[in-house]
Amino acid sequence: MYSEKNSGYSNEPDEDIFGNRIIILKRVKSLKQLRRTENELVRLNYKEAIIKGFTLKGIQQYIATKTKIWIEWSCMEYLKKAEGQENREWYFHMAKDHFAYIGAHIRIVDEIEQLKKEIWKIIMDTKADKHDRILATKELHSLSKTSVWSFARLLLNIIV
Repeated sequence: MYSEKNSGYSNEPDEDIFGNRIIILKRVKSLKQLRRTENELVRLNYKEAIIKGFTLKGIQQYIATKTKIWIEWSCMEYLKKAEGQENREWYFHMAKDHFAYIGAHIRIVDEIEQLKKEIWKIIMDTKADKHDRILATKELHSLSKTSVWSFARLLLNIIV
């Protein structure tokens, strides 16, 4: 039997992830129902949830926990489509402007290097909790891998 809860299109909060503590102050079917600041906040939280790896249902709940606004499915699908279009435009811009692409990569590498310096401070701090130092070491490893891949992509694009 088909269950709405198992389909990923339920409006019920996912108790495994968020518990029973989502407070909803506003429900919207369209972003036009939101003030400009609310609209921007919803879009920002949508992007954060994508980065955190949530499913569409999880994104809906993440936005609700952060903004107290429940975004209905029609609006969630619009956000997904708009994000895809924005990504395509960004990639198109980067493909057209070789220097912008290289500049973006250089900025990313610089930011990663700055983060690595800050993480090294945590690792070297003898007053830091052992658990925090272990987490910092794991994050440093992850950033190092990211640095290598970013640099490799940058070189490939310069060569090509």
